[in-house]
Amino acid sequence: TQPYLTQAAYRDGKGRLWFGLREQLVEYDHGRISKYVPRANEARIHEIAQVIEDSRGRLLAVDSYGLYEFVEPTDPQNGGKWGQLRLDLAPGQTLSCIATYIGSLWLGSSQGLIKYEANRQSLYTAKQGLSEDLIISLNEDRDGNLWLGTSSRGVCKLSGVRVVSFTQAEGIPAQTINRVFEDKQRRIYASFDSGAAVEIVGSSAKPIVPSSRLGNFKVFRVVQDRRSDWWVGTDSALFTFTG
Repeated sequence: TQPYLTQAAYRDGKGRLWFGLREQLVEYDHGRISKYVPRANEARIHEIAQVIEDSRGRLLAVDSYGLYEFVEPTDPQNGGKWGQLRLDLAPGQTLSCIATYIGSLWLGSSQGLIKYEANRQSLYTAKQGLSEDLIISLNEDRDGNLWLGTSSRGVCKLSGVRVVSFTQAEGIPAQTINRVFEDKQRRIYASFDSGAAVEIVGSSAKPIVPSSRLGNFKVFRVVQDRRSDWWVGTDSALFTFTG
């Protein structure tokens, strides 16, 4: 059982929305909804954990056991095609998230961070400076850093090929990190299972006092819209905060 909640949603370069609902990929294109499920002779997808578009314009999805490419149909009546990309995982190694960074694909796994480029892969673990091998979230900021949320040992920053870790010593609570995100002012935040959140400031993490409106809800998603209003998705409700 994975220690995180699967929530696959992505907005591509054409403004379309893509959602992963178990093995089904759902496209929302300006009011039109299309659903794509792998055929019996195609890749077997268990539950889509994340959907992204890479630098080549390919639509990629990841589940616990593999990396997949979805080729869109030229005819709307056609269901498109699914293909699985070769990825060598160690016994018991599962995937949780994916991101594009410095021209490569990066996948968070239960045994470290995988760099995937030109069908070749390499692994970053605690030996290379990660605070923990279990990676559950990835996000690139506007300054070209890749942020990694770990299961229980804080946030790590990959700057080029150098890993900078944020743990309890830097002010991170000893709890599972659900999401790492960036606001309009390029400030970096991390949210936790308990509903707590911190802002990364320089080399430390400063706690953010949560709103009393959130009560005891667990926070899973936090995004800022174009008006700079905040949207907070919890285990039981959706909240919005102005400004």
